[in-house]
Amino acid sequence: MPANQHTEAQQVWSSLEQESRQEVVAQFRRVVKEMIDEHFRIDSAPPLGPTAEIYVRQSSPNQVITNKESQRMQYALRERAITLGWHEQDIQVIDTDLGR
Repeated sequence: MPANQHTEAQQVWSSLEQESRQEVVAQFRRVVKEMIDEHFRIDSAPPLGPTAEIYVRQSSPNQVITNKESQRMQYALRERAITLGWHEQDIQVIDTDLGR
């Protein structure tokens, strides 16, 4: 993006109220998720390993407190694994060391 467009985009973003910014970010996430889902859509279940392991990680206690959206998205990977064909009993969420 040319510098003048970048500056203009910053000005527009800065002029938005916090709620409007959050709406823009939420819409952006929905669009990106739809694009990813469409790209990785499968018509039949692939041969899967015995378990899907999802490692939820926040390195410090402060990250656990402040990065709620990141944490929510990591936990949502469980639902994504189900969508991709794993059975609920075959999904292991590892989050025992959050904030350590």
